[in-house]
Amino acid sequence: MKHCKWANYVVMAFFLLTFIPFFVHSQNVLQIEKRHTKVMLKYTTGDDVTFKLKQSDQWITSTLNEINYDQQIIRFTNLTVVLDSIAAIRSHKPLVPPALGGALWRSGLVALANVALYGIVFQPSNFKEFAYFFGGVTLSGVGLSQLSKKNRIYPIGKKYNLRLLDLNFYIPAVGG
Repeated sequence: MKHCKWANYVVMAFFLLTFIPFFVHSQNVLQIEKRHTKVMLKYTTGDDVTFKLKQSDQWITSTLNEINYDQQIIRFTNLTVVLDSIAAIRSHKPLVPPALGGALWRSGLVALANVALYGIVFQPSNFKEFAYFFGGVTLSGVGLSQLSKKNRIYPIGKKYNLRLLDLNFYIPAVGG
């Protein structure tokens, strides 16, 4: 009896589709998005979130334990919060990658030193333009490295939305 090659794929697909749901965990996400643009930030269980409630001016940092999509409730380590009571979220991601500012000011400083040596030795007529350019590159790098130390704050309201997503795959009940 000859064995069909495609029968192996059918059997393998059957077993994968049957047993994969037992190994896949649920995926609930707390998401911040700017209106009419792509997703800004996503938080899942286990992430540290820094937020401010509408009734207080104090920033709270806590670990996200559970997201209840049906009731719109977020459970943190020592706190349970309704989604609508969050006024702002502070991101742990910097505005600018720290490596960008550091690399820019270091390379600008090295280039400025090279231009200074070039100007001393050869005394070209366009020395000032090169010095201004690489001085500007150095100062831009210093500014970007300072920006990398700031965290972005997302005020929830007119500009940013905060919502819970349930990315589970539900299989409807067979029968009735």
